[in-house]
Amino acid sequence: MNETLFGHLVTRFSCSPENMATESLVFLFNQSKVAQASFCKYLSTLTTPLPRTIKFETQSYGDEDASIPDLMGKDATGQPVIFGEAKFWAGLTDNQPVTYLQRLEKIDGSMLVFLSPARRFPTLWPELIRRCNYAEFHIEVQEENAGNKVARVNGNQYLLLVSWSSVLDAIRQSLEVENERDTLGNLLQLQGLCDQMDTSAFLPMQSEELTSTIATRLLEYCDIIDEVIDGMASRHIISLKGLRATPVREGYKRYFLYKKWGCSLDFNAYWWKKHRETPLWLGITSAKWTYDAETKQKLVSLEMEVPTRLFTEGSTLYVPIFIETRVEKDEVLSNILEQITAILDLLST
Repeated sequence: MNETLFGHLVTRFSCSPENMATESLVFLFNQSKVAQASFCKYLSTLTTPLPRTIKFETQSYGDEDASIPDLMGKDATGQPVIFGEAKFWAGLTDNQPVTYLQRLEKIDGSMLVFLSPARRFPTLWPELIRRCNYAEFHIEVQEENAGNKVARVNGNQYLLLVSWSSVLDAIRQSLEVENERDTLGNLLQLQGLCDQMDTSAFLPMQSEELTSTIATRLLEYCDIIDEVIDGMASRHIISLKGLRATPVREGYKRYFLYKKWGCSLDFNAYWWKKHRETPLWLGITSAKWTYDAETKQKLVSLEMEVPTRLFTEGSTLYVPIFIETRVEKDEVLSNILEQITAILDLLST
């Protein structure tokens, strides 16, 4: 689809395309019962039948916490049965998805739906599942394909990741059948925005992205790597003999030796974008800095996790190292050290 006027204006002047897309979607639901019914039917085919009457609203504050779902669907009694989150390329907040699922936990058949570009599925879905696992939710993945990801949570809820294109295509087909031309025209404007966000090779810069705060944070990632590696070396957990810090195209790398393995702790923007929502990665090779099957076998438990925590790039095995949020720096460093130590212990067994 060619760029639409709406898509052009949103990406040019709006600091939150997600909010604009959410408001547009709810506008369509309020404009057309066919559009709303099509959306609910689409979700029902993936999960469980939804109530026939649902009222949608945006930016719904919770009384018990600070979570603000982009989209809320309430049944005829006013009880929320759907929380929706619109995503293009904005990151997850601290409340997503755990706090939202907790707000819905007493409502059987309720669902939390994330709409995002299909291109983002490989990183967004594993991060959603990881956060649920970290919160000790019982997760049962039920469906995974190019357009939808579905998991049952704690037996009575659903977590969904659906692509903008699959949802809007379903609504468009229903509108065409019912010949609702006005609503169809509005839908095509929203579809143009979503297609543009899904396929853009370069997302327009926002002024807040160029603040010194972001520059400071990127440098802090490098500082964290230095402090962790130097701390491990000072306690003789690892050796830095003959090795040095190395700038690379994707970020920053500190090599180290652990027994017979050559390793590195990396700030890697490429892997952050491609595989997991974390900038820090532990690289592992043999002492000759090449890949070997024995090393991978020792880390097979990481590969078997859902989502997997073991990736291969060339001659190196990579494991994501996650950063604790909303805690002091000492706790961040301690948690990173625990993750790395646990992985190195696997190599020793």
